[in-house]
Amino acid sequence: MLAWGRPLLDDDIPLTDLPANIRLMGEFTSLDELSLPDADFFLYTSEWDGLPIVLIDIGARRVSVVSAIAGGTGELVSDDTAWPVAEPTNPEAYVTAIRAALAQSDEAARRAARLRTKVAHLCNETA
Repeated sequence: MLAWGRPLLDDDIPLTDLPANIRLMGEFTSLDELSLPDADFFLYTSEWDGLPIVLIDIGARRVSVVSAIAGGTGELVSDDTAWPVAEPTNPEAYVTAIRAALAQSDEAARRAARLRTKVAHLCNETA
């Protein structure tokens, strides 16, 4: 699994002791840097947030999403549009959602399509 990101604020999360199946890629400045067409899903982790632009952009690209429900993420992320993680500090909750997303590729495509529709409805110039 390729992972991009970094700890935020004063979090002292060690990023050197990762499982063997995770390759930390650092930060990205644009989604165009990522191989999204080859991705099984986009994982978004957060303990708090507004409505993150990255989820809007991912949704517009019709990519399957596994995401924490934190703050405004629930405006886009639901059982209908993604694989929501209601316990953002529980690693097992992410594992369960990831396994479900990977096991249901056809459903992942349908949820990604519904997410794209929701993004177009909620995040347009008029709205």
